Amino acid sequence: MANETIKIPDLGGVDEVVVLEILVKVGDEVSVDQPLMSLESEKASMDVPCDRVGTVSEILLKPGDKVREGDDCARLTTQAATEAMTEKSAPTKVDSQPSTTTPSQVAVAKQPQSISTTVKPLHPIAQKSSSEYSAEKAYASPTVRRLARQLGIDLQAVPATGPAGRVTQDDLVTVVLARQQVLPNATTAAPSTSWQDPTKFGPCEPKKLGKIKNATAKAMTQSWANVVHVTQFDRVDITELEAYRCEHKDALKAQSIRLTMLAFNIKALAPALKKHPNVNASYQQAEKTRWEKGYYHIGFAVDTPGGLVVPVIQNVDQLSVIAIAKQLADLSQKARAGELTPRDMTGASFTVSSLGGLGGEFFTPIVNQPQSAILGISRAEHQPIWDGKTFNPRLMLPLSLSYDHRVIDGAEAMRFLNDYMSELKTLVQLDLNASSL
Repeated sequence: MANETIKIPDLGGVDEVVVLEILVKVGDEVSVDQPLMSLESEKASMDVPCDRVGTVSEILLKPGDKVREGDDCARLTTQAATEAMTEKSAPTKVDSQPSTTTPSQVAVAKQPQSISTTVKPLHPIAQKSSSEYSAEKAYASPTVRRLARQLGIDLQAVPATGPAGRVTQDDLVTVVLARQQVLPNATTAAPSTSWQDPTKFGPCEPKKLGKIKNATAKAMTQSWANVVHVTQFDRVDITELEAYRCEHKDALKAQSIRLTMLAFNIKALAPALKKHPNVNASYQQAEKTRWEKGYYHIGFAVDTPGGLVVPVIQNVDQLSVIAIAKQLADLSQKARAGELTPRDMTGASFTVSSLGGLGGEFFTPIVNQPQSAILGISRAEHQPIWDGKTFNPRLMLPLSLSYDHRVIDGAEAMRFLNDYMSELKTLVQLDLNASSL
């Protein structure tokens, strides 16, 4: 037969999957390991690779179809079948002249025309809408394809570094970084079409951003573009801890020490970070390296008239709750007075952003590069919590952990949050009057 059938491969124990995307079309020349289509189950996605060289003659499935292992998905006209058909239809007359074609020339002649050995130069890539997006010839996993669509990146223009010429997530990050280097020049030549002159619609007044807000905008834009952000949420019961804090705060206030819940929040971080070094690490993109830090310097966001600043408390693992409370007060005062030094604001391995004094429930803080995670803390509220027999009012503190998914996966992030919440609850055992604390 002229056509050979490609079947759905082993699905790793999954009974049935859905066709997510067809990656080739009839007439395409395909090679070994080239993805033909993407499949998706409830928890994962995979590609159907081609196991031979040939030309797509028929596609038997469409997006949305449900398939099982062994189902037919496409037919190919293979090289052997094509040669057999050519020999059958060719004239039987034999040329008396010997062939002058060498074996190497034959091999080159049989190369598929769609294969190119040249590497496309990396140019600024214009944003594309989903309807304009096309990556039929690109080798990439479904996850990378979805990310490319979201970023407006044409996979065909991305130099691939993965196995068998596959485009990887790191390749997309490289493109994004290249864009950041070329976009400033591009925007000066072509102003953004999204801007509308607001004076056309009513009275308004332009005001320049201050130095701090400009620096924050630049840092947050770079972090959002470079870090693969994920945020997980949870609540921790701080009923006993808040009672413990209130029990001691008046006595400490007489010593000019303001004992806030944030001091306890920061104190509980060090033991949790020690158990999960990835959360205290930094990712070096150029070297594909994760740097695990042996120090625990915690930055905390302070709202000042000029904008948000992040002072750093050094070596939190060596400090008592009272010492942390003192540094929180001192650094916050220096921040609002504009007296922070560079040493006061550098070296953090992890950051906390607390909105507890303002309100709200959950939010998505942006990771402060080169760190790998940031913890958002919101206002605690009493909620009815079921204990197995009845509902009881409990003071619940909302937590929002944002992290870099290149360094930390969801399971590890949740384990870190669980350990952090456990450490927070144990702080009621501290003796705040002990000199060692």
